[in-house]
Amino acid sequence: MEIGTSADPFPASLAIVQEQQGHPGWGSYAQRLLDPASGLWRNPSIGGHDDKAHPPIHPTKFSSGESGWSQDHNRLYKLVVRHFLACVSQPAVGAETIVEIDIAGEMFSASGRVILAKNYLDVYRFESWGGSLLPTYAVGQQVCY
Repeated sequence: MEIGTSADPFPASLAIVQEQQGHPGWGSYAQRLLDPASGLWRNPSIGGHDDKAHPPIHPTKFSSGESGWSQDHNRLYKLVVRHFLACVSQPAVGAETIVEIDIAGEMFSASGRVILAKNYLDVYRFESWGGSLLPTYAVGQQVCY
């Protein structure tokens, strides 16, 4: 899945990410995102129009959690910020794997997924590529367990 926008662009994406560097929950991810050497940054997908009516939902100011906020307010802010950071991140990359093992003439197989690059999954904790994760195997590799 690629997270992105389908219509109007985010305003000042870089400035919004810069503000988030100080947050204890995702600040280190924001720092990595801004580091050109990480290759993590990407401009989000933009749809076919910009009617200037309103940008996609995004954080409008930095907060590490206001004292008067309810638990629901904190969870909503967390969702908005993490989704925004995911939108300006590279998509995750994975591969489906099928492993066939011959044990004394008896064939066994397993299928699963390997994550090659987590990218936005590192910050967007509301989506998981969990399930059957398999390590990387080479064709003909002998496996001992």
